[in-house]
Amino acid sequence: MKKLLFMLLAMFLVAGCSKSEKETPPAETQLEVSKASVDFTEEAGKEIVNITTNNEWTAAFVNDRASEWCTINPKSGVAGLTAMEISVKENTTPDNRSASVNISSGGKTKTLQISQKQKNALTVTSDKFEVSYEGGQISIEAKHNVNLTYTI
Repeated sequence: MKKLLFMLLAMFLVAGCSKSEKETPPAETQLEVSKASVDFTEEAGKEIVNITTNNEWTAAFVNDRASEWCTINPKSGVAGLTAMEISVKENTTPDNRSASVNISSGGKTKTLQISQKQKNALTVTSDKFEVSYEGGQISIEAKHNVNLTYTI
């Protein structure tokens, strides 16, 4: 009887010391953005960018000034495929606009570049010149983003 009890105890000890299952390491973060950049004309517009990840994600402008003319929706999401809409207001300025959006998930970050063309414009340094009665030379500086011809 003692031998049987001893053998049962030994079996329980061996069973208790067997290898336990290894802990599964967390999956490596996958983050894919369907476009690296989005370009708009000077007109208001919308564009869709797909985000695919196996974790929660967030999106934020690198510079908050971009939010004056550009919006992103949604600004966060869960694992899977999400369509993020980028909207821009009409650009009535003579300058190009650009913004960077960082999309982050599980320690990985991808940057989406957004740019918008300028409105066609022509500006001159002054709209009034005074010349003495004897005559003289004047210089006119024109800044433009359209074809320019002039006649004097």
